[in-house]
Amino acid sequence: MIYSKKNPLISIITPTLNNRKQLIRLILNLKKQSFKNYEHIIADGGSTDGTVEYLTNKKLVNKVIVLKDLNMYKGINNALKECNGSILGYINSDDLIVDFSYFEKIAFNFKKYKFDCIYGGYEFVNLENKTLKEFKPLKFKKRYLVTLGLPFCQHSFFWNKKFSKIKFNKKYRVCADFEFIGKVLLSSDKIMFLNSKVAKFNRSINSFGEKNHRLGIKETKIIKNQFKKKIKQFSKVYYLFDRIQNYINNYIKYDDKIYKIK
Repeated sequence: MIYSKKNPLISIITPTLNNRKQLIRLILNLKKQSFKNYEHIIADGGSTDGTVEYLTNKKLVNKVIVLKDLNMYKGINNALKECNGSILGYINSDDLIVDFSYFEKIAFNFKKYKFDCIYGGYEFVNLENKTLKEFKPLKFKKRYLVTLGLPFCQHSFFWNKKFSKIKFNKKYRVCADFEFIGKVLLSSDKIMFLNSKVAKFNRSINSFGEKNHRLGIKETKIIKNQFKKKIKQFSKVYYLFDRIQNYINNYIKYDDKIYKIK
């Protein structure tokens, strides 16, 4: 791919708390991207493991914002105010981007299509039993927010800065990312889907989401009901149909193509 010097800037936010080892691994992982025109902003919740001091001394990222109230989504909202990019995204400190040309593909398609948002496939790693499974997202339809929930992993998702007025809802402790991404998707006129594996999602019993699993289920139900009210011509038949389709799709090979949805 050939780019001019006027490449779009990608802003990436990482919320973290006392996870220095994994955070450094992520930072070094992102530095392997072929596309270098990105900024990385850390939203730290008040780490006591030397994270902030280490990042400051080593100058590994563009900015570190410390907010000692332990609210991850408030930290992300604050970091969004500091973003200079025309393309935004966030990735948790224990996850990774495995396609080292993903930022390049994002930038190229943003220049070409001026998309509202873009997402790709991912692999799921259970850190306890060391199992790995690939998940191949479907081409997005609005009803998937109700029948499937969040139909792809959060850190494969990047969005246009024009949605800067949409914030992460702090009343949700676990699933504000689901509500936020759903709102962006429903507001989008041009969604891009890269049908290839771009990210790795690591699950651990010690992660915040797993520790608050029941609350996550409760919040997901509330958010799904909100989306259901906004989606016209919805039928209960879709629940079964979409889940079967989603299951079958996981056994189909990636074609590594980009699709424009809507």
